[in-house]
Amino acid sequence: MNPVVGLDVAKGESQIQGFLDKKKPYKASFKVPHTLEGLDKLRHFLIDIENNTGVRPPVVLDYDKKRDEGKPYKVAIIACANKLLHWIYALLKSNTTFQDIA
Repeated sequence: MNPVVGLDVAKGESQIQGFLDKKKPYKASFKVPHTLEGLDKLRHFLIDIENNTGVRPPVVLDYDKKRDEGKPYKVAIIACANKLLHWIYALLKSNTTFQDIA
C-alpha cells in the first residue's frame, strides 16, 4: 500500500482526504479548522491510517492543485507556506509543544 493524505488549503479551514492507494479513498473527506483542535484531528487521522496500513502516510499540500488551477509557482508556494504558518501559530498561541507521531 502507498497511503497518502492530501490537504486542500482554504481560509480558516482545510479539506482533508486520505487514500490507501491510487483511487482508493480512506473514509470520507472532512474539514478541519486552523486551530489546535483541527491539528489534533489531523494527527489522529494520520495515526489511524498508519495503524491500518503499517506505513506512515506522507502529507501532500495543495501545491499541485494550485498549479493545475493555473496559479504561478510563487502563489502556490505561498499558499502552502501560509498553511504551515497557521498550524505553527496555533501551537504557539496555545503554548503547546509539537509532538512528532513517529
